[in-house]
Amino acid sequence: MMRALIARLRPDGFTSLLTLIAILGMMHLLIRTSTYGAALNNDSLTYLSAAENFAAGSGWRHHRGTPILLHPPFFSVLLGFISLFEIEPVDAGRFVNIATFGLIIAISGLYLGRHLRSHLLALGVAVVIMTSFYFSHFCSYVLTEPLFILFALLALMPLGACPNRRSEKRAMAFSAVAAALASVTRYIGITVIFSAVLVILARRGKPVRAKLRDAVAYAVFSSIPLALLLAYNWTVSNTLTGNRGALASGQSLFESLSQIGWGVGRRFFPSTAGPDWLVYPVLGAVGLVGVAAFVMISRKERSLPHRWAPFLPFVVFALVYLVTLVLVMPFTSADPISARFLLPAVVPVLLVGAFLLDLFLHSEARGKMAAVKWVLATFTLMGCVANVGFNVQRNLDATVGALATGYEGSAYNTAPWADSEIGEYLRTHTIDGWIYTNIPGVVWWLGDVPPPIRRVRENAVDCLAWLRLALAQFQRDSESATSGTEAYIIWVELKEDVKYWCDIPKPELPTQLERVASFSDGAVYRVIPQ
Repeated sequence: MMRALIARLRPDGFTSLLTLIAILGMMHLLIRTSTYGAALNNDSLTYLSAAENFAAGSGWRHHRGTPILLHPPFFSVLLGFISLFEIEPVDAGRFVNIATFGLIIAISGLYLGRHLRSHLLALGVAVVIMTSFYFSHFCSYVLTEPLFILFALLALMPLGACPNRRSEKRAMAFSAVAAALASVTRYIGITVIFSAVLVILARRGKPVRAKLRDAVAYAVFSSIPLALLLAYNWTVSNTLTGNRGALASGQSLFESLSQIGWGVGRRFFPSTAGPDWLVYPVLGAVGLVGVAAFVMISRKERSLPHRWAPFLPFVVFALVYLVTLVLVMPFTSADPISARFLLPAVVPVLLVGAFLLDLFLHSEARGKMAAVKWVLATFTLMGCVANVGFNVQRNLDATVGALATGYEGSAYNTAPWADSEIGEYLRTHTIDGWIYTNIPGVVWWLGDVPPPIRRVRENAVDCLAWLRLALAQFQRDSESATSGTEAYIIWVELKEDVKYWCDIPKPELPTQLERVASFSDGAVYRVIPQ
């Protein structure tokens, strides 16, 4: 009995190679983030400040001192929990996303190894994911995308595994838990729940009533955490996910579709390989290859509908997710549909593409069809090799740059910010009172300044104009405050080519400013009410 168990646990050649690929991917990210740590942007600072507040028992709040509504809490709660073990949240975010990257590679390869006839093809897809520039790039940041992708895959894979009746309930429960975690990691995780419900309804071999019962049970169970989160948001703000109207870009449907087409095309034809206008011809050629392969397969494979079952969840999710981006993004975000937002659909598309390619390579073809099959297979292989080559080059360039002295490519966790004059002031001086600043996340990160840190909503390029806006907001806040509070205005200068200090506003303003400190990259003022 013991010998049989040991033999069963012993990894085979496929598992060993897949593990090696995942380890190489994680080692690459460890090296890239070894000098300056994980990369950070404004969203990263929000997650980190929320993690610190959670660990300190201050609730789900960010550096502005108010509840966080635009971002779900799971990622920050996870980082805050890890920080209880004497690990800084920024380090926790680094290691969580690197480990998540390795898990995505591993479970994708294992799933393909189980459902494809070619283990070599499964390993090839794992290499494509491991070398993907965009995957590596965003996994090196403290962001929620890697964890969201992992939860989405863990929710979809059990639905396509065709479990027997004994294991079906456990698989459905596992999938529902993963879908619930996806929805409290990113709000768009609701697309995972919706896709799973559609897959359950589309299953064959069950009465309609049974499918409806399973779909309703899955939807209710997986939606409970998100429903509780939305209820909390409503109680504190009378909104479900914060005021998204102010973030709306209002771009047209055509613009959204163009952004998706460009982004998907760049997955096959990286920007280092040629001009932008080549994206659409290459994308069209790949589409024609896919159509031709599907036509050839459908003529030969009578069992195709049954064999689609393991990959149907990924087809449904990719479609639902991309349609949701096109319909919802213009009303909820000022950002375009960039590579970051397309990332969750990449692995599902790769899995489906591997399935089609596996069927295509193993389908019978004679005469002219054999020649067509050989040409299409060669074209696809060359495209995959070129894609891996371009991505490896970009990854190496990015990693070498991230190790260089004075690296400026990861926003706030870089040498220029570490050597910031205003940052040094914030780290060595205690500021007690309200803080008004043009970049609240940076002020909190550079000096670890406690909330409340307030941001002036209106944007102004001119420093003097921005100071006037900050003073006007302070006047409104002080009129509604129950007691007097000291206030400071901190201007952070981001431009590399312009270094100047703010001038004190004219006397007719309702307040005066006392310049506390001036630097090449900012200034600090104390507000003196009149």
